[in-house]
Amino acid sequence: MNKDAVMHRVHTIVSQTGLPFNTVLTFYFLEAVLNKLAHTRHAESLVLKGGFLLSNLMGLRNRTTVDMDMLLRNQPLTLENITAIAQDICASEAVPEVTCAIHDIEPIRAQDAYGGYRIRLLCRQENIRHIVPVDIATGDPVTPHPVAHMYHCLFSGKNIEIAAYNLETILAEKFETIQRLGLLNSRCKDFFDVHTICQMGREQLHLPTLQEAIARTYLYRAAVWHKEQLLDLLALLSADASMQARWSAWTARNEYAKDLTLTSALESIRALLSVLS
Repeated sequence: MNKDAVMHRVHTIVSQTGLPFNTVLTFYFLEAVLNKLAHTRHAESLVLKGGFLLSNLMGLRNRTTVDMDMLLRNQPLTLENITAIAQDICASEAVPEVTCAIHDIEPIRAQDAYGGYRIRLLCRQENIRHIVPVDIATGDPVTPHPVAHMYHCLFSGKNIEIAAYNLETILAEKFETIQRLGLLNSRCKDFFDVHTICQMGREQLHLPTLQEAIARTYLYRAAVWHKEQLLDLLALLSADASMQARWSAWTARNEYAKDLTLTSALESIRALLSVLS
């Protein structure tokens, strides 16, 4: 797509969704980077996760993000390997109208024994410049295994096949994060994501797989799964004035979540927990 076509498509999506212009433009460059990555020798070693995956599953109107999260598998997480991945993305001839250069690479997830890296790519198309962050970490188990996800591009209309997290592993990680952070939790997006996955339909979840994903995720993170403790925490969060204030501030900043109350989000989580052991 040339620049004029990109701008026309951005404005069309903005008018359809009510999302900010820069949010939609960010997705154009995120999709370009994903397309380039999918055409590199590293594609089979990377698993898509996080908000960018969820936005594709839920729809951009219902979930936005500003970066891309990947899980690295089958090779060591070293600066040398991460640099090679970044260089190959930049050298990829996919989406030739968008060029990429490495802006910087920094370590992340210092609290995790396995660590991770954030690649920031400077993407250009004609006179448009945009920084795209790509976070790459390792270690977390995907239960039972990554799935083949067909990412449908908002801009080109094409599909990109990429390995990705399944819903059960996404939920397991979010449960552990919610439980670990407790009353100090400022990650309102986790409650929103669990609620929205539940709204997508319980039939999309395989409960035995979810139970196994919880067990493996908690084991890896040296945590203990206790459903009743998590239910008690949800009750405390529902009545916590600070949590209510954080939720109100977060939904005010995120148009897609403005109509969801914390009470409704927590009720969805409770309903899902009720069918687990």
